[in-house]
Amino acid sequence: MELSIFGNVPEMITSAVAFAGAVFAIVQWRGSNKLKRAEFLKEITEKLHSDEKTAEILYKIEYNEPWYDANFHGSPFEKEIDSFVAFVNYICYLRNCKIIKNEEFHLLAYEVKRICVNFDMQSYLWNLYNFSKKNRNDCSFQELIDYAKSENIFDVDSKENETKFTKKLNF
Repeated sequence: MELSIFGNVPEMITSAVAFAGAVFAIVQWRGSNKLKRAEFLKEITEKLHSDEKTAEILYKIEYNEPWYDANFHGSPFEKEIDSFVAFVNYICYLRNCKIIKNEEFHLLAYEVKRICVNFDMQSYLWNLYNFSKKNRNDCSFQELIDYAKSENIFDVDSKENETKFTKKLNF
């Protein structure tokens, strides 16, 4: 049996073309994926700053305007805050699941940290967490709470919080 180097040339060319096509497809897919991720982050950022209700709450938090008091629960503002916090909680969830990478989360980290350091937000989250715990339920905004704990911003389990925050929920 005689081996010919020329007999394998068509197979080698076909393999090389297939390999080049696969590499090209991967490069195109990665580029497309980056654009989709950038668009997704843009949508999140726009919601934080362009949506009227969301931006209003964000500025209220940014400038430490008090909002969590005895009249909060049952008020229309409670629904707005819950919607806002659910959105921020979702951002933290996406980060925890690594759907948003750490370098991408950097674009949102300032806002999330400002939300977590706000006294009224901490009080609200502390109350919700302890109310949920007492009723043996998961807390609605656990991802945001976990983020605050992981960044050493706020610990809902700290005993000093029992005197720091006034209870606003019936627990």
